[in-house]
Amino acid sequence: MTTKNTLCTIILLFAASALHGQGIIEQWDYTNNSVNGVNGNAMTHVNHATNTDQTGTVYDNSYTVNRDQGYGGDVISGLGLSTGTVKAEMTISSWNLSGTNSWFGIQFRDSANTAISSLRLQGNTNGTRVTLEDEIGQITDSNGGARSQAVGGFVSAARAATTPVTFSLTLGLDDGSYTLVSDLWTSQNGVQQTGTIAGLSGTTVDNFRWINAGNWAAGTDFVELDQIVVSAVPEPSTYALLAGLLSLSAVMIRRRN
Repeated sequence: MTTKNTLCTIILLFAASALHGQGIIEQWDYTNNSVNGVNGNAMTHVNHATNTDQTGTVYDNSYTVNRDQGYGGDVISGLGLSTGTVKAEMTISSWNLSGTNSWFGIQFRDSANTAISSLRLQGNTNGTRVTLEDEIGQITDSNGGARSQAVGGFVSAARAATTPVTFSLTLGLDDGSYTLVSDLWTSQNGVQQTGTIAGLSGTTVDNFRWINAGNWAAGTDFVELDQIVVSAVPEPSTYALLAGLLSLSAVMIRRRN
């Protein structure tokens, strides 16, 4: 005879299954300059020369990337995310990107290692930019206009490179949408840009790669990473499935009583 405890266990197992992949996939806080995330994934090939941890109310700790330009390894792989949304968010404590195209970013890629898009903090002759690049197909901006190049905006000139900046990119794998957010953009760009990327709908995000590339000046250019979070949220039908399971289980328990 099935007891109420057994039924509760079944409910929890169904809920865990339905919500598999929801929420934080990995989070790096760089405590003691460690590149290991809370779930054990290490940032590979993103080394540093000196320990420059910083503590205080503004940030947790920080990890300085000041290597020559290059590509990091696959940090998280085998995700198989093809529905719902996937998001990468970075907080950078301070930076110096003196090159015209020096940048640090996180790249979304599929199982064939094809770049789907990347989120970048990028040097520019007119100032530092937060951009979405490496898109898998034609991109539209917030006004519905076709863009052959990246979208983004300049970090406010009134805010110094020693002021932490948080920015994120969310990809909608069901509708092909993107949301690019930066808390230090100039006012004319706002804090959020949205649009679509052709070919994104139905694409599977399988892995992430860290990249610092372009015209990095060795010994001069750097970024101090405060926190990076990678997360995913299932499509709405997953929540509908969970609600149905919970309702059915509640009925079963009432009948047992």
